[in-house]
Amino acid sequence: MDCVKKLFLPAAVMIIGAAAVAGCGRRGAPELPPSAYMQNEKGQMVKKPQPDKPFILDKLIK
Repeated sequence: MDCVKKLFLPAAVMIIGAAAVAGCGRRGAPELPPSAYMQNEKGQMVKKPQPDKPFILDKLIK
């Protein structure tokens, strides 16, 4: 019976901790900040085009 008492507290802490971590955040894809959107001709909100960042190996391709 003493063994059960020794295992109960750590098991309870782990279960509560796992439930707390699993409940953090929101499900789904991360939302972009409002400044990352713009309106198109139809009035819909779309992502702004990202500028092309040069990569160090791009010189080998060109």
